[in-house]
Amino acid sequence: MDTLCRFCLFQSTEDGNAELISPCDCIGSIQYVHLDCLLQWRRTTDNYECIAICQLCQQPYRLPTHWPLEDKPEPGHDGAWFLLSKPFVWIILSYYLYFSILYYAFPELFKPIHVIVYPQMIYNIELQENEIVEQEQQQPIGNTYPSIYATICAAITLLYMLCYYRHVKALKNKIIYLIYWTKTLDYPFVWNPTKLLFVSIGSFILMCFNVSFGIVYLYLLPEYYHTHCVIIQQMNMDAEYK
Repeated sequence: MDTLCRFCLFQSTEDGNAELISPCDCIGSIQYVHLDCLLQWRRTTDNYECIAICQLCQQPYRLPTHWPLEDKPEPGHDGAWFLLSKPFVWIILSYYLYFSILYYAFPELFKPIHVIVYPQMIYNIELQENEIVEQEQQQPIGNTYPSIYATICAAITLLYMLCYYRHVKALKNKIIYLIYWTKTLDYPFVWNPTKLLFVSIGSFILMCFNVSFGIVYLYLLPEYYHTHCVIIQQMNMDAEYK
């Protein structure tokens, strides 16, 4: 009986390559594959675990690589990331802390402003009082002392950095990893590294003048983890396919 590739079920590929390899511990009729067929299948599969290990024998593939393969992070087993992956929690918490600090440190900012409810009553209000109300309304409390809010966001950023540091420390190819942060990644719904850095830095600078930009900044922090996972996946693919 002729030996066949378990993927294409042929002895040779379309380009005439008839070399069959045994990349895992499978035996029998499913033992041999064409390297091109295996790489093509690993590029198109949605199961990331089957990229590194055989789905049948559950053993790692033995393939030549340009650099050691990286271990992809498992966010489902990371309790800290369970909280950090929810940016709206930190957005609400940051604004709560910000207004709490303003309320206790600067109580004069929260003096009640008399609002005119019925227009027909404005005749009983002096012009000078109207001018005071207008001046107070021109200075929203939310944009007072934005440096305080920026400090709160910097503390939250430190929590994310501690989480990312554990993953970066475990990398086997740190120099190659940094190079990939300058490349364009062709993945849907994932920020390109350079664009993510540019928008994050820009939103943090604008946040120092208007706290509304803090929503954008805090929303982008978890995206670094998603980009990190995509870079790891792309590094492992390029280690074998280039």
